Amino acid sequence: MSRKKRTVRTPLILFGEGPSDELFLGRIHQAYSKSLRDKAITKGNGGGGSPGTILRELEKKIFSVGASSTPALVLIDEDKALDEEAKELLAKYPTIRLVYSRPHWRQLKGNALI
Repeated sequence: MSRKKRTVRTPLILFGEGPSDELFLGRIHQAYSKSLRDKAITKGNGGGGSPGTILRELEKKIFSVGASSTPALVLIDEDKALDEEAKELLAKYPTIRLVYSRPHWRQLKGNALI
């Protein structure tokens, strides 16, 4: 009797700024589970702070254990500018893609931000 072929899933990291962002990314993963079934998803969060602090946490929690070439999608608030530490880490890890979110307290009214 032959064995079933084992499918190898490609890794993908979903990393949020804080715990609520990690939960949101988990819901995105659930919503797109059929199209992401060939991916081995790792979720995490940086515990808040500046973009550099968040990326440093990504490096400590995931990249330092041997997954430094794994593609990572990092969700951060758009109201925080990239600091020097973030720019250095983005240069060090070219597989990181930043996605910006607008904090809920910034709502659109007409064409103006309030």
